[in-house]
Amino acid sequence: MPIPAAVAQPNYERIALWPALPATTRGQSLQLSASPKGDTFLYTNGRSVVIRDLAKPEIASEYTGHSVPTTVARYSPSGYYIASADERGNVRIWDSTQPEQILKSEFSVLSGRINDLAWDSDSKRIIAVGEGRDKFGHAFLFDTGSSVGEIIGHSKVANAVSIRPNRPFRAVTCSDDMTVNFYHGTPYKFTHSLSDHSRFVSTVRYSPSGAYFASGALDGKIFLYDGAAGTKVKEITAENAHAGGIFALSWSADSRQFITSSADATVKLWDVETSQVVTTWNIDPAGGAPIEHQQVGNLWAGSWLVSASLNGQFNYLDQASGTVSRIVHGHSKNITTMAYDATSRNLYTASYDGNVRKWSEEDWSTGAVPVAGASEHTNQVSQLALSGDREVADVFTVSMDDTSRAVAGATFVDSATVKLPAQPTSVAVTAAPTRYVATVDGLVLVGADGAITAENAHAGGIFALSWSADSRQFITSSADATVKLWDVETSQVVTTWNIDPAGGAPIEHQQVGNLWAGSWLVSASLNGQFNYLDQASGTVSRIVHGHSKNITTMAYDATSRNLYTASYDGNVRKWSEEDWSTGAVPVAGASEHTNQVSQLALSGDREVADVFTVSMDDTSRAVAGATFVDSATVKLPAQPTSVAVTAAPTRPVATCENARAAVTALAFSPDASLLAVGDAGSKIHVYDVAAGGAIKLHQWVFHTARVTSVSWAADGLHAVSTSLDTSVIVWSVERPMKHVIIRNAHTEAATAAAFVDADVVVSAGNDSAIKHWKIKTMP
Repeated sequence: MPIPAAVAQPNYERIALWPALPATTRGQSLQLSASPKGDTFLYTNGRSVVIRDLAKPEIASEYTGHSVPTTVARYSPSGYYIASADERGNVRIWDSTQPEQILKSEFSVLSGRINDLAWDSDSKRIIAVGEGRDKFGHAFLFDTGSSVGEIIGHSKVANAVSIRPNRPFRAVTCSDDMTVNFYHGTPYKFTHSLSDHSRFVSTVRYSPSGAYFASGALDGKIFLYDGAAGTKVKEITAENAHAGGIFALSWSADSRQFITSSADATVKLWDVETSQVVTTWNIDPAGGAPIEHQQVGNLWAGSWLVSASLNGQFNYLDQASGTVSRIVHGHSKNITTMAYDATSRNLYTASYDGNVRKWSEEDWSTGAVPVAGASEHTNQVSQLALSGDREVADVFTVSMDDTSRAVAGATFVDSATVKLPAQPTSVAVTAAPTRYVATVDGLVLVGADGAITAENAHAGGIFALSWSADSRQFITSSADATVKLWDVETSQVVTTWNIDPAGGAPIEHQQVGNLWAGSWLVSASLNGQFNYLDQASGTVSRIVHGHSKNITTMAYDATSRNLYTASYDGNVRKWSEEDWSTGAVPVAGASEHTNQVSQLALSGDREVADVFTVSMDDTSRAVAGATFVDSATVKLPAQPTSVAVTAAPTRPVATCENARAAVTALAFSPDASLLAVGDAGSKIHVYDVAAGGAIKLHQWVFHTARVTSVSWAADGLHAVSTSLDTSVIVWSVERPMKHVIIRNAHTEAATAAAFVDADVVVSAGNDSAIKHWKIKTMP
């Protein structure tokens, strides 16, 4: 039986996922939860709950049912359900056994962020703690949401909760009010507070046996309590105790030991009976204990001991050797750019926190390798570009820290780091390799030796670039009101055209577009005029004027066969009926209209003027030929709406007392015959470069928000795009109405995508995840 169209299976499948690392906050614990079987674990980032295999962390899935950032997720003791919570105080309980992750129930339990959850051993009751206006915790049934007691007694935000795993049920919570509260259940009732800590208490956990619970705080102290009575047993301390605050604590299965993670960048394994440190793992190899190596979360599941750093990395701890056996890297912040090297089959990614990662397409199980060096980026990486000479580097970067760096393998080539004169926005690299870096102030060329060349580069931002047919030269159009012709081999400016004849570079003369088609070189000004550029003389051979705004009025002079038109931006144009090839002639003067021209009227006396105007700038002006007669300008007492002129000429004036979207993505096909242009209006147009820039395809219109990237397949017959609408779309050139939409490919905006094989696409997004998609049938 065929599958009905309404439930037809998608024409793609996700074949790999390297999820985001956990989102962390300095001074706050990260909650990790292992499955009852001890084979997978949970954490959160953005609106996603991530489920990862402990033995093979490259095996992962995610739950994306929350509408706001998630904060904590916990397996039920039965293993059948997962409870996850978010910043708005919502708890969702969903099936953990099926890929559909069917929602069981959802409740709003607090008015603010939930910091921790705990299930009872029956998998029926949940306690949630965090921030709120009237309370800092709530106990409820997982299926109906009915209250099963009161979680009271704290005066500040509650940070953690734990429920005794056997009867009689007990519960403990800890808070920024420096107390640990003890509750009898069920229903849960507050009995007393424990005030042994002198700073914020960040974690409290019951032992698996239920005999004890232990608390850790930012004062670096650990206290052990009786699990049934809630009385203090002892302080666990040693000479080699933590030198910083404690953020997380996890027990061994036999309840005889536990591990703690601290801001001093260490993890310690403690013996409960002797109160001694058995093993210490130092996660800061350099010994300087930088902030990024603070340990903020941990878990102990079977033989697996894992601690999480503030930078999001997971550290696998070997108990026998006292060493870190494996580190799982990735991104915890939005991925902003990627570059795929088809030769080495390495994928490079970068994020807005300045981190660059290398991934091996041959063996994803190795995970991400951090790109490091003596100095690294300190701000968002704006773009990555493959090098043209792999002997020099594999990838070049540009960053908002105003530097461009070179990457060889997984190492920054520090000698190739270049300090740029302005903030860069993008980079392209030639075979030399020369780095063409677009900055907010213009184009910068960085030679293979790292020297910045072309001192006569643009003094303003660059809006457009077009290549010559032989790919040896290109032109750039800039906000500095100039167009420059560049030689690729020498990296020098060959010719400069100054489009601002007055030399003041007014805004209207900013150059915002161009094309190079055969012998034609044309640049477009912000006011819409086209400037034809003569390469031999370095002059503007012709200017094509017209209107770029709505034409509001016109007047035709049958005697001179001239047509006058005006528009709502205040421009007036004169057109010759005798010779339309001359185009429009701008009407100019010492002063011109500054607002919409409401009406034009022919003059009754051509000795005085040809046309009179009225405008919303509250003036009436006279035009003779193509010039405003400034002496005839009249300031009106109110805004005019129309004008008629007598033979005198007297002007009776009636008065009263009112393009395209921005380009966001560009990509040439591999043979440079096609140019795909994505815009802020969600559309992608494909231009035929060989045909002089004519539109070839206009059917790629199925995004619903700003297009963030476009990338071509190696065959030049398919492209893939990403958008703020979170989708990834694969397009066809030969069948433009056919496409494959991967909706909700990312939980946040999709920011980049690339073909890694003929039918495999890799994508990245603001959810910090990288995903591989197998296209079952290419469009």
